[in-house]
Order: sequence, then structure tokens, then C-alpha cells
Amino acid sequence: MKNIKTFSVRLRELNEHLSERLLKSSFPTDNSLALFQIGEYYEKTRKINLAVYAYHQYVNHCPDADNIENVKKKLEELQPRISVDRPYYPENTMIQTYPKDCLLFAEGEKGNNLYIIQSGSIKITKIVNNQEIVLAILKKSDIFGEMAMLDDKPRAATAEVYEDCTLLAVNKDNFSKLIQDQPDMVVKLTSLMAERIWLLYRQLDNTFLENPLGKLFDALIIQLEKNKVDLTSRDSYLCSFGVKELMGMAGLETERADGLYNKFLETKKVTLIENKIQVTNISDTFKEAEYYRNIQKKENAIKESKTQT
Repeated sequence: MKNIKTFSVRLRELNEHLSERLLKSSFPTDNSLALFQIGEYYEKTRKINLAVYAYHQYVNHCPDADNIENVKKKLEELQPRISVDRPYYPENTMIQTYPKDCLLFAEGEKGNNLYIIQSGSIKITKIVNNQEIVLAILKKSDIFGEMAMLDDKPRAATAEVYEDCTLLAVNKDNFSKLIQDQPDMVVKLTSLMAERIWLLYRQLDNTFLENPLGKLFDALIIQLEKNKVDLTSRDSYLCSFGVKELMGMAGLETERADGLYNKFLETKKVTLIENKIQVTNISDTFKEAEYYRNIQKKENAIKESKTQT
């Protein structure tokens, strides 16, 4: 448990560093403000289901806030427009199912459970300065949400149901029993947390790339590495996310990125199948990412030599 908590603390630190690097600012330290800003972002982007959940959490966490009456009016207006009903489960319900396009939890709210994905997928994001950072797209067998449960701190990110999913929800009471009954769960959890730390380091490294197209290809390779794809293969590979999500992973603004979107597709390294990215040739795509990395290295070397002279 001590080792798991150490991993958890490091993950939280890296999440904060990534936000600062991507957006040149940190997320609000006031968790109630975080929930309100998340609601505003989703309302603005017309994700009404998600906005309603975030505003509800804001009302629950901050009943005495100065703007609480305005938020309640927003909820009255938005509630009839939700397209899916998010289910709510008693605290000790371990098997839980959720429909696509709802929030499992929002950054800033209190968390009691970690989750293990049985089917479907979850998108982990941060909303900062009216921009969405996609930290990860999680799939079957992935574990998430452990930081809030272990640290007794608010959620460090937002979890959106990306595809209809079934989850195993584990709280503190049954976590101890779970790891006693299934000691291999500890090994799996620490292994997954170590992989997530590696992923955050790679995402931080991506922030130092200056060419937007280079950032996009590097972010794509990071996801292939995460999924243990053979980067020397000349096969195609279908990703579980689209171009918009990939731009979020690279910290690129999606609202004014039409030119970049077209340039990305014009390289012929990727195509779209039902709005999901398909890498046409894994090895060629890896070489494309390396090309931009090498250019960045040369530019950095030139800058360094100029400063030394």
C-alpha cells in the first residue's frame, strides 16, 4: 500500500506539470471553481449531458457559493436537453454500467472508488483555459481513479464515458479485501501506475516540440507505444480515438485547427474510419514522427550554439 500511494503522489505531480506545460498555467486550486469551469466548458461546446453533471456536482459541493442560484437556473434550462440518463449506484455496488456521452466523475469532486474497465472505454481529460487536454483513452482491463481513493483528495482529472462501458468499482472497504483475495491485483495496479508515469513523461516530452504537425505525429506514436504496438511493423493499425482527441493529447487547440487537421490527413500516413484514426503503415508513421524530432534537435542545437557565442 505504501508503494502504491507513492506512485499515486507522483502521478498527481506529473498531471499538474503536464497542465502547466501544455497551457502555461495551472488548474484552479479551488476545486469548486474547477467544477464550475468544467460545466461552463461543456455547456459552451454543447455537451449538455456532461455540463449538467458538472454543474450538479458544483451545486452539491458549493451550496453557499455566490453564483449558486444562477447555476441552479442553468440546470433547470439544461436538464430537459440531456440525451442520455446517467445511472447512479449505491456506494457498495461493484458492477456498474454507463452509457456513452456521460461523465463518470469530474475533476475537483471527491472520489471514493477506483475503477477497472470490464468493457468499453473511458476518456481521461483536464479542462483548462477553455481547452480540453486528453490524458488517455482507457480500454478493457485498465485501472483508473485510484489517486482520489488512496489520497483522500479530489479527483485530479475528469473521466468521460467514451463508449458504453461496464466497470468494476472498488472502494476503500473492499479494496483491502480485494488485494488480500487477489494479491496479483497489487502487481497489476503498480505496473499500470508505472506505465502511466512513463506515459506522462512522454507527454511532457511532447510539449517541447514546436512544430504542430510534429507534435501531432509524436502524440500518435506515444499512443502506439502505450498500446505496445510494434513500431517496425508495416501493418496498418486502427486507433480507438479520432483526430480531435489526438489534438487534445498534444495540447493543440481544436477549435481553430482545420488547417492542421487537413495537413495531417494529406500526409497519407493516416486515414479515418468512422472518425477513428487508422495508421496506414506503422513503420512509416514512426519515421515521420522521428523526422520532426530530428528537426527539433537540430534547431535546439543551433539555438544552444548561438547562446554560447
